[in-house]
Amino acid sequence: MFYDARKTGSGLSEKLVSSGTKGIALVVDDEGCSATAMKLLLTREGYESIVYGNFTDAARYIDREGRKRDSRVVMAFVDFQLPDGDGSEIIKMVKETLDIPVISISGLAYAQQHFSDPMKKADLISPKPIMPATLRKVIKDAEIIYKDRFEVDKAA
Repeated sequence: MFYDARKTGSGLSEKLVSSGTKGIALVVDDEGCSATAMKLLLTREGYESIVYGNFTDAARYIDREGRKRDSRVVMAFVDFQLPDGDGSEIIKMVKETLDIPVISISGLAYAQQHFSDPMKKADLISPKPIMPATLRKVIKDAEIIYKDRFEVDKAA
């Protein structure tokens, strides 16, 4: 089970119903099929997921989570192109506010590495569509990079 913020209008009335145990993965993607696949794959990997389909709602959520002392958000998957803003700005917000690994999930993901501002660059890149094996590798890489931020089940 998971929460899909795109279905609530503003996306700000949270009703987290996911049963993941490793923390929350933020997904910012305006493509419905891609977002649904990400939610399912993340749930299988033991993560709760919150999906926002646009820049505005994602930015509000990131700001709100950044004010919490005990945010459970442990990684973010960000589409490079959003209908109302630039995914690189979301990446920058996540890095400055939450200090968690950011994975760019876009067909144009590799183009973002040419930015001069390192805060706009994702930590990891995965072009769409993201396949289960690729997602597992990206998650494992993110866990290694930010091992102190993850509560990884050692039995897995």
